[in-house]
Amino acid sequence: MKKLLLVSLCFLMLCITQVFAQNRTVTGTVTAKDDGLPIPGVSVKIKGTNTGVQTGTNGKFTISVPASGVLVFTYVGFTTTQIPVTGTVMNVVLETASQQLGEVVVTGALGIKREARSQGYAATQIDNKALTEAHPTNFTNGLTAKAPGLIVSTIDNGIDPQTRFTLRGNRHINGNNFALVVLNGVPVSPNEVNTINPDDIESVNILNGAGAAALYGSEASNGALVITTKRGSPSGAPQVTYTNTFQLENISYFPDVQTEFGGYGGEGFPFQDPITGFITKEVPYENQSYGPKYDGSLQLLGSPLANGAVQMLPYKTPSPDPRLAFFVTGHSEENNVSYASGDASNGLNLSINRLDRTGTLPFDTYNRTIGRITATKTTGILTLDVTASFSQDNTSTSEGNSGFLPFDDGSILTTLLNTPSWAPLQSYKDIVNNPFADQNGFFNAYGINPYWIVNNSRTNSRSDVFNGSVNAILRPTKWMDATYRLAYNGGTYQSQYTRAETDFSQYALNLSTTAAFEVGANIPGQVANTKEFGDGSNGTGAGPQGYSRIQQDMLLNFHKTFFNNFKTDLVLGSTIWQEYYDQMTNSSTNLLVNGFYNIGSILGVPATTENTGEIRQIAYFGDLTIGYKNFAFLEGSLRNDNDSRLAAANRSFFYPSIKGSLVLTDMIPALKNSKALSYAKVRASDSQVGDVNISPSSRYLSRRQAPHSPA
Repeated sequence: MKKLLLVSLCFLMLCITQVFAQNRTVTGTVTAKDDGLPIPGVSVKIKGTNTGVQTGTNGKFTISVPASGVLVFTYVGFTTTQIPVTGTVMNVVLETASQQLGEVVVTGALGIKREARSQGYAATQIDNKALTEAHPTNFTNGLTAKAPGLIVSTIDNGIDPQTRFTLRGNRHINGNNFALVVLNGVPVSPNEVNTINPDDIESVNILNGAGAAALYGSEASNGALVITTKRGSPSGAPQVTYTNTFQLENISYFPDVQTEFGGYGGEGFPFQDPITGFITKEVPYENQSYGPKYDGSLQLLGSPLANGAVQMLPYKTPSPDPRLAFFVTGHSEENNVSYASGDASNGLNLSINRLDRTGTLPFDTYNRTIGRITATKTTGILTLDVTASFSQDNTSTSEGNSGFLPFDDGSILTTLLNTPSWAPLQSYKDIVNNPFADQNGFFNAYGINPYWIVNNSRTNSRSDVFNGSVNAILRPTKWMDATYRLAYNGGTYQSQYTRAETDFSQYALNLSTTAAFEVGANIPGQVANTKEFGDGSNGTGAGPQGYSRIQQDMLLNFHKTFFNNFKTDLVLGSTIWQEYYDQMTNSSTNLLVNGFYNIGSILGVPATTENTGEIRQIAYFGDLTIGYKNFAFLEGSLRNDNDSRLAAANRSFFYPSIKGSLVLTDMIPALKNSKALSYAKVRASDSQVGDVNISPSSRYLSRRQAPHSPA
């Protein structure tokens, strides 16, 4: 019996040893062929089994594999690779999956996804990698030079740069030329693009032609930008991503002004020779530069102070030019944290973005915080998709603000350009303790110290914007689905402009070479307040700019193949939306208490205004696409709009469109396997679109309040 047990034990150990001999532990790293970087979240499975692992954040994996096993490496966006196990170390390189243009699925009008080959209009799709490769802090800047026909212009380079984007050129002199911006299937104001974190965007589909955006009606007469944000994790595994971007900013150029002559502005004698007409002596209190040529000698700048102190400076332009040196080096730092889990059908995305910036003007600051959550859940035949974002930005700037002189009220740039180049502006930073820097001692009789403006003439603003939508898709059959979408986007904007009181000394008032002499009196402080409910921006336009928006969409989508060759898609739907804004302002140029910027403490009465506007539109539409053998496509659409901005008799109008395309490389047998031509397609379209490019009927109220007693 003992011998039998011993033999059995030996046999069992031999079997176990044989099993272990057939398995081996394999380790390795998975990298991308394009850039050589490790790929986290790659699925590594043993072929023919459900056994597998995923690569870590460093792209490494460890798995126990049979000696004759085959490992299968899969990852979204890369070609699936199978490699037989030949050793204990396997370093694998994945190639980007190459898809023909016709195989790409794009998001078109109304958020409908379809193959690019079936599109009979001009469209360009931009993915997140192309959008964020230069790490723009503004979504629109990431689109620069990415699509034909898209022109992105920076209309101001302030602390919060504003951009303008057009797709089909400028079609209106005074109206709206913006392309329609569609976020997750819902149109939003063009002003809201700054509230979209570029890292949250999955793709942007640019619909160039009129036919491309015909289903959006009059709103898309200038083309459309269809933005889709991220949903779920691309690898199926939870992912946490952190990015940091730091940038420095300097002035790119300064107007070319002369630096060889000093101050003179037509004063005549004793600065001009009455016989020759030559300027023989510089004017120490002048803001124009038509004086004698610089010679480097010590000269008087400005007028003596009340205590007799004077400024004697070299009569030449120092290096660097003080007017250019007035500007500082700005910087911006952006931090982005995101979490993604699930997949395309069931996913969760959370992201927080923070941007802090200082400008090239002293003391200018800007910060922006964006939070976004997107959740997708599929249960049986029902799919729910919810997205919500909130952004807040705060700005403090002196850009565009003026000083206290009525003839020097342009901006800081105007003040700088009207400053002779030999004036040492940087020594006038301390407007409190430097007697030559304050309003009484500044050298210029026709202008003020630009550092006074950045300290005492400022605009502080805040914008809060909410954007959210609920999307429900019901798929009772394979050939039909129904969609209901409810969305809202809107926000508030509030700003306050303040300008400090200016008090002159009696000495300055009596001295004819000072700004005080020109004004002739002390100047009270000013305040102007703006509060606006709309899209979170300041001001409104003829189109959607400035308005909040609530929208409801209902769609029925039918898709069925007949006779094996005819693939049809029919979309029927209705859209109802309403836009609204309300703006209130109050201001006073006669504050009672210095430094107390309250409209309730003034002399006289404040100026107050209120401006409101409202737009409603109801639309019905249909779109039918017929495809034959996946190489010939014909699409027809019709939309009817009822717009409240038009007279009742002309309020209803139609937008018909017909489009067709042929994929020649699939249609002609001789071209199917051509090495010279990989893909060829022809398309044509005929569309009729219009544009309701007028402001709504609005009521404009201007009233004066009874004077308030000083608090």
